[in-house]
Amino acid sequence: MFQDGAELDAKDIVASTDSTRFLNEKTNTTTVVPTLAIQKVVFKKRFAGFLEGFWIGALVGVPAGVGLVVFGMPKGEGESYVIAAVLVGGLVGGLIGGISGFVIGHSYEYQFPTSADSTQK
Repeated sequence: MFQDGAELDAKDIVASTDSTRFLNEKTNTTTVVPTLAIQKVVFKKRFAGFLEGFWIGALVGVPAGVGLVVFGMPKGEGESYVIAAVLVGGLVGGLIGGISGFVIGHSYEYQFPTSADSTQK
């Protein structure tokens, strides 16, 4: 994201004190801009997003699966249904959350200094 609010998708970013070089993914060309023109860079990691989504989905899926089995189970059924509900609920919830997390991705943001002297406030 640039200081003027413009955004673009880039990769192979190399930043120095006076200029920043990157590959513009839309045009597939290398571009060099003044580093002061850049406000921030946001990196998206899809695998990290998958892992975060998987664990969040599993944490929701396990109690949901157990709740469905416990409250829908006829009296006298064995505990093997509860174990199956934990496994299936965790797996289904984890996969749903993981796919969502992969699509969204985990974002790491780097804010560039707003002046040439980064110690200046």
